[in-house]
This record gives sequence, structure tokens and C-alpha cells, in this order.
Amino acid sequence: VETTRRGLLPHVAGRHVDHVLLRRPDLRWPIPREVEDLLPGQRIDAIRRRAKYLLLDTGAGSALLHLGMSGSLALHDVAEPPGPHAHFDLITSAGTLRLTDPRRFGAVLWLEGDVMQLTLAATSIFGKAEGAYGSNVNMLVDSGRWEDEDELGDMFAKRKSFAHGRHGQVAQQSQ
Repeated sequence: VETTRRGLLPHVAGRHVDHVLLRRPDLRWPIPREVEDLLPGQRIDAIRRRAKYLLLDTGAGSALLHLGMSGSLALHDVAEPPGPHAHFDLITSAGTLRLTDPRRFGAVLWLEGDVMQLTLAATSIFGKAEGAYGSNVNMLVDSGRWEDEDELGDMFAKRKSFAHGRHGQVAQQSQ
């Protein structure tokens, strides 16, 4: 997801959305009407990643995209015809940002205001600390430097005890 974000960033950030084309009303979940109604005419201020989600930030809100297990998001020439599994096009002056997903496990959603912070926070409750990757308990197991299984469980619980608040702040929770 980060590779996709970095690849699209110089081509999409700062561009205006000319048109949105939905070839079906749903993927994993129904695609909200706001995607078609509010996204056209908006400037894409930033492309961010949160876990496995891409967020296209605009003044009206953010389009949240999930690629699912088989999806891809790529910039195409506007004149290039869509393939059989192209479900969502976001047309800009840079080209067409196209979501292709053969298995339809991806998602296109719409978030605005504080709802965005709350929704993203809900995906991270009792996750890892900001900037951390995983629990690293596997390193303890591989090193053989542990006494019993309780020590492994305690280490896992300690490293996965962070809650992300409504405004994105990270705080370790007491046990």
C-alpha cells in the first residue's frame, strides 16, 4: 500500500478531480453516494496511508480506498479503456486513477470531519505503538531468552496495549 501511495503521490496530489465513474454500486461494501457527489471538483490535498487503507484528502472529506486481496490502484491514460474488473475511476488532469479488483474485496468509502478520526481510531484500538511494527515476540521466541509461556504472553500483551484516541494520539493502556 505504501508503494502504491508513493508512486501516485507526485502525479495525483494537488490535482483536481474532474469526474468520478463507478461501474458498480458496491465492492466489499456499498460505495457511498458522497464519492460521486462530493469528490468531483475537489483538489486532492494529500494521499495518506493508514494501515492497509489509502486516503485521498480533499477539502470536503477523504476518499478511503482499500485494495482488498487482489486489487490494484494505478494511473492510466484517460483514453485507455477499462478492463473487465475496473470498478472505480477517478479522472484528473493527470489521468485516470483506476481501482481494479477481480475479487471485489476492496472498498471505496467516504469520510468527513471528526468521523474520519473516530473511524481510523476504531481500526487501531489495542494495536501497536505509533511507528512500531508487530509485537516482536517472535524475536524473543527465536532468541530462546524466555523462561515460560506466561512471559511470552505478557510481552505480547504489553506490546499490543496501545489505544489510538479520537484525534489520533497514541496512549499506552494500563493492564
